Amino acid sequence: MIKDITQFWQSQFNGFVPEADNLKYEFKNRWVRFHSLPESKRYPENEQEYLEILRRHNVVLQDLCGQGNVLVVLPEYSDSSVPTKPQN
Repeated sequence: MIKDITQFWQSQFNGFVPEADNLKYEFKNRWVRFHSLPESKRYPENEQEYLEILRRHNVVLQDLCGQGNVLVVLPEYSDSSVPTKPQN
């Protein structure tokens, strides 16, 4: 699976390092940000807001997935060169 994703990334993004903060500059025509809470609020503060984010993300993904493949890039940082699983 990792090999497939790496090959896809290389073919679609010409070796661009997948740094989330730079995608919006390098691929302006392919980058999008979805504001998930009212008034562009960035972080949920309670269970209701978490559920609203999940609902809105599901609506967007259902719409996008009907049009082909979707690649979601999540920004993570580590001092290690070895990838780790995200913490819950």
